[in-house]
Amino acid sequence: MSLRVSVCVCVCVCVLICLQIGKRMPAKYNITGDLRDALYADCNTWVETIGPKRPFLGGSAPGLADLAVYGVLKAVQHTMAFSDAMANSKIKPWYDRMEKAIGTPSRIPDAAAA
Repeated sequence: MSLRVSVCVCVCVCVLICLQIGKRMPAKYNITGDLRDALYADCNTWVETIGPKRPFLGGSAPGLADLAVYGVLKAVQHTMAFSDAMANSKIKPWYDRMEKAIGTPSRIPDAAAA
């Protein structure tokens, strides 16, 4: 079997696995209705939990819970779901405050890129 065929088979298998996982996730986490609406509702719940009088759940500075939610959103920031969440929920001001508090990444560049 050629490399091209092997890659195609792997991609097809991965797509099928992801589709099956995607079908099971709502039931596993008791999500009913539209998944995007559930995302917006969870984002709004997070913002409401923080409340209007403090910038972060941790108070004046981000705490571990803030960092956990920020990390999840940061991981999907280049997806349509992220753009939709920023546009259709109340989480954008909090996310912008987190971006400012975290600052620019200080990762070490890959050896291949250097």
